[in-house]
Amino acid sequence: MRLFFGLFVCFLVPLQLFAAADDRFLVSLQDEGVSELTIQQATKLALPVLWARVVPFDALEKSKSWPVATSLVLRFKTTSFGANVEFNPNQVRKFLRKRGVKMIQQQPYWNLGVYVVGFAEQGNMLAKDLLNTAYEMADTYGFALGANGRKLMLTFSPVADVYGELQLHVDVQGDFSASLLEEKDVPMQAYTEYQLQSFLKQVLLNIRDAYQDDMKFDSVSNVVLLRIEAEHALASQVMLEQALLKLAVVESVVPTLLQKQRREYRLILRDGDDSWLPSWFAAYGMKVTKQPEGSLYDWLVE
Repeated sequence: MRLFFGLFVCFLVPLQLFAAADDRFLVSLQDEGVSELTIQQATKLALPVLWARVVPFDALEKSKSWPVATSLVLRFKTTSFGANVEFNPNQVRKFLRKRGVKMIQQQPYWNLGVYVVGFAEQGNMLAKDLLNTAYEMADTYGFALGANGRKLMLTFSPVADVYGELQLHVDVQGDFSASLLEEKDVPMQAYTEYQLQSFLKQVLLNIRDAYQDDMKFDSVSNVVLLRIEAEHALASQVMLEQALLKLAVVESVVPTLLQKQRREYRLILRDGDDSWLPSWFAAYGMKVTKQPEGSLYDWLVE
């Protein structure tokens, strides 16, 4: 067991860099029609993009009246095509809290499958178009899609209600609590393709907005958010996940971010006790640090 951790090259990174790791907080402005944007101009253009990513949909209308707060900016850099504006997640969270809005804490990451049944040969094409729509929505609304994400399957189909009226029905399945896997129906209208796209958006945003409570999917006391800062090979990543899953205290290990030098996991524990983490990683030569309350993750592994 000790050998696979030898594949990691651990290093220290300032905590300020970790706070901005969430790509929802980086907004790239392109072709804005001016030779050089000031930080005030860039912030004004970038904030609506940020709000669409981190503010629950039912509170998004409020954001139109919020001030242009350059104090939320962590880094600002002009480019040949516009500017890059990177916001500070902690300052954004405080800004929203003062306005009575809960920020969507964690970037949703889904392994999304979309199926359409009951439309004969059109079904496969409609399903493909809906999946493409979801990918097009991802950057705008601050979620990510990929094979390592939390499993989410949506099945759309036409059904008749008790009065014989056709309804569009969606069945939601995946790695979520039952409260988020409710079946939904809307009256079927003309232009079914456009209605399916609208229905898809509604369902995905409903699930995305649940992340404002730092996930309703599990008992919060049993959830541990773990960030690992280290270079790694795929084999070491797999072995780490398997080693954690063999522990009696661990119910599941869900990767939420997989990058060459950074990985994030959502551990579901059976009893909520995470005090064993420092000694467990220390046995493999790695340092684990508990993060302050309000951080984007609970433990940092280096």
